Amino acid sequence: MKKRVCVALIALAIVAAVACFAAGCGSNDGAQAFEERFYMVTYVDGGQVIKEAKVKENALAENLDISGTKKGYEFVFWAFNDTEFNFNESIRRNVRLTAKWVPIKYILTFYGQSGEKIAEVEYTVEDETIDEPDVPEIEGYTGSWEEYAADGGNKDIRAVYEANTYTARFVVGDEVLEEIQYKTGESIEEPPVPPREGCAGRWEEYELKGDITVHAIYELAPDPSRGGDPKTESENNEAQNQGGGEVVEPEGNESGSGEKVPDISQEPQNNDPSPNENKGNNKDKDEGETEPQTPPTGFEDKSDNEDDSEKEEQGDIKSGQQEEKPDDTPVNPPEEDNDTDEKTEHGNDTDPPEDKDKDGQEGSQDPVPQEPKEPRKPTEGLVFEEIDGGWMVAGYTGTDTEVYIPSEYNGSPVLEIGEYAFEESRVTAVEIADGIQLIGRYAFSSTLLTEVSLPDSVVEICDGAFWGCLNLKSLKLGAGLKKFGRNVIAGCPELTGVEFAEPTGWRISSDKDGNRSDPVSPDLLSSPSSALDYLTENLKKYLLRG
Repeated sequence: MKKRVCVALIALAIVAAVACFAAGCGSNDGAQAFEERFYMVTYVDGGQVIKEAKVKENALAENLDISGTKKGYEFVFWAFNDTEFNFNESIRRNVRLTAKWVPIKYILTFYGQSGEKIAEVEYTVEDETIDEPDVPEIEGYTGSWEEYAADGGNKDIRAVYEANTYTARFVVGDEVLEEIQYKTGESIEEPPVPPREGCAGRWEEYELKGDITVHAIYELAPDPSRGGDPKTESENNEAQNQGGGEVVEPEGNESGSGEKVPDISQEPQNNDPSPNENKGNNKDKDEGETEPQTPPTGFEDKSDNEDDSEKEEQGDIKSGQQEEKPDDTPVNPPEEDNDTDEKTEHGNDTDPPEDKDKDGQEGSQDPVPQEPKEPRKPTEGLVFEEIDGGWMVAGYTGTDTEVYIPSEYNGSPVLEIGEYAFEESRVTAVEIADGIQLIGRYAFSSTLLTEVSLPDSVVEICDGAFWGCLNLKSLKLGAGLKKFGRNVIAGCPELTGVEFAEPTGWRISSDKDGNRSDPVSPDLLSSPSSALDYLTENLKKYLLRG
């Protein structure tokens, strides 16, 4: 029995010795291998491994910072088995960590055509749809929100409008003569009214507003035998009743009775001469009533008598009657005449000189404002900001509705009009001096401008520069313009024309660098109305030249 126990113990010792030898328990190399045990830490983001790190047993893993690598999201923590991993715990096994993100909340601000705020909508990049507010309605136009991408960041979204298309039907009786398509704000060319025998036709009064039906109206044509202006039968009858008798009676008198004809001829002759001469005429009539030629001869003799009487008054005194006249004239009439003459002379002298003085004063005042000695100053309230090479107009705090932007400020050139510089201001007119090179984004949006003429120095007009100018009617571009941004004239319902200087060389592109550009016909841009239609259809793209 003792032998068996000894044999068993010896066997166990041998096995233990072999195991220790195999494992290197008794060597320094084995101890070193045991101390340098490593584990694998794997970092995963969105199902993809972004990093693997070997970490010594009982060491700490790296808290890898990946903030800002995912647009629209904020990094929260690394998770192990869906819970936040504690990087202060020692690593004793292989670990797989997963990045946890939360979407960032942004604000979309929606604005109407006049720049008024409509609503603010919160969104994240994970939202598949945006709860947009309703676009404010404008009669005759269809509104929509400008295109935008909900891909992160706070954004301003503005309403854009397109003129509606309507139909004007011109109807004769129950038959539609012609249908004309037109857009809000456009004019149309009416078709001619079909002729109808014995009638004059016209279209009824109408207003181009929505779908309309215009009816032809016919009236009785004038009687060709009567002539004159076109009238209805009732008007012609009234004309006959009022003047018919008067026209017929003279014809009968001239042919039938000879008594009234001399009377008519004599009446103006009796009214023309003076009373003294009329007495002479009556004597002539008494002496020869049967001779119709005596009145004219008598009238000629009277003119000679008048000349003689004037000579006699200036010369000799022949009768007592002529002596009484000088006796009466020196007493009262001369003094009264002199007074009246003096009054009239003073009146005549004073009145015209006053007019002359006024005219002279007006003439003397005109040249003063036209020829200022000092250089023209910029409008008060312009805010200038220094940029490379010169100045930029960054804003406007003044109250004047007419603004002058100079080409120089404090001895340096003014090169740009900055973004939103005049947005929503009450400016109705702006004069931009030659030298300005760039009109910034939404620089004059939602203002009260009516007409804009840009100098040849302007090279680029940025996006939305004149967006939402409800009163803008014309836009004149300079010869130096090379870039015409998107939505520059969007939301300008009164705009009737865009004038291009040297329209050749323009092309349309989806981006301002000119990629994928297509040429624009010079004939198209040479017509203001055609250019406006073209720009309206391509407001989401750029126009480039050169």
